[in-house]
Amino acid sequence: MIDFLRKNVLIIYVGLLSIIHTACNYAGGTLGASDGVEFPHSSDKINEGLDSLFSKYSEYQVPEKWHDLDNWSKRGMDYLNGRVLYFRESPEEMYFLTASSDTINGVGKTAIFIRAVSNGDTWINFADLSDTERRRMEDRFDKEVIPKIRNFLK
Repeated sequence: MIDFLRKNVLIIYVGLLSIIHTACNYAGGTLGASDGVEFPHSSDKINEGLDSLFSKYSEYQVPEKWHDLDNWSKRGMDYLNGRVLYFRESPEEMYFLTASSDTINGVGKTAIFIRAVSNGDTWINFADLSDTERRRMEDRFDKEVIPKIRNFLK
């Protein structure tokens, strides 16, 4: 009887560890996500930085012709508090961004993730893109946008 209990407890323990491991390694939830760009700031401060970016650099705002694609609330994704970033230069595209924060030992950190991309037709989950496309988007975001956000956070 004791061996039976030990065996069942061990099976349950291994099963729980597998579930936890899978959950912790599934980046970004249902949309998938880019590698996050981490900042030593609260999510409120990051949102202020994004507001400043859109205010100072209006070219990143969604153009009228693509406003119908800025429909994340209608899709039930408004809980993500995402932002849509537009790139006019080739390739013309939009990124759906989210910020995720964490506090460890009293120190707040927030990461910005690219969750989806649109070329004006439809949205494609970041996780569904090829490695080459994901790398291209992350490089573009890291080189063109992140330095501007960092500048606003000084």
